[in-house]
Amino acid sequence: MNERGTIPYGSVDRLEQSCYRELQNADILVSIVGGRFGSGSDMQPYSISQQELKTAHELGRQIYVFVEATVLGEYRTYVKNKDLPGFQCIYVDDCRIYEFIGEVERYPVNNTMVPFSSTREITDFLREQWAGLFQRYLQEQSRTKEIRIIQQLQETAQALDKLVAYLADQNKNTGEIFQDILLSNHPAFKRLKLLTQTPYRVFFTNIAELETWLVARSWTRDDAPFEPPYSWTTKPDKDGRCKRIVVQTEVFNEDGKLRAFRPEEWNEDWINEEIVDILDETITDDDVPF
Repeated sequence: MNERGTIPYGSVDRLEQSCYRELQNADILVSIVGGRFGSGSDMQPYSISQQELKTAHELGRQIYVFVEATVLGEYRTYVKNKDLPGFQCIYVDDCRIYEFIGEVERYPVNNTMVPFSSTREITDFLREQWAGLFQRYLQEQSRTKEIRIIQQLQETAQALDKLVAYLADQNKNTGEIFQDILLSNHPAFKRLKLLTQTPYRVFFTNIAELETWLVARSWTRDDAPFEPPYSWTTKPDKDGRCKRIVVQTEVFNEDGKLRAFRPEEWNEDWINEEIVDILDETITDDDVPF
């Protein structure tokens, strides 16, 4: 319908090329196939209308193909008899129309062909199809807010990724820093402060420092060789009883350094206090008269 002026054309390209170029601005192509082949295209063996449909398909446009009912009916006959000598088409003026219908059928998508006998059937079909497209559009509009939130979350995640990468680059010794944080708030400090009734902050990094601190507070190590479990005892009171602190193996590593624990990993039973009766411990089997 270029004669109505709706398709702009220039002074350099042929009008045919202007038709194909205009498809880049179109969203939907309605192709009506009847019995007339129409004007031939420079791109043989197609007509201009056929080449328009091919171009729209290549551009990924939505295509609606309507084929005159008598033409589509004879197409089935043509498929079965085209190789017979003397076969002639009745409802089309050029059998290339049927060849093109077969080509459209082989499209993986956009290959639905609707038979029609009147223009009313075409308009009714398009009205239903476009109503569905409009409904889909409204649904997508209602999801715009959700999509915007997802995009914002993606942008936030990207920003966090960049921040983590920056911090990792700036602090290549992040593991050591994390260990220092855990050690500075070690649950063993709180446990020993409670058991020894120490009024100030307790801190040590290895078994030797713990030994020095306890000895300074009048605790005596029990075991001569320093082997786990480690224990220290106070001086006995007038009743011959004293307190003993026992530290289990799990608190220190093989080198005697304090292990780092998260609060949920710590076990209070690893450092315990017990009351010891010195008189009972000094009695041996040789003291028993029987």
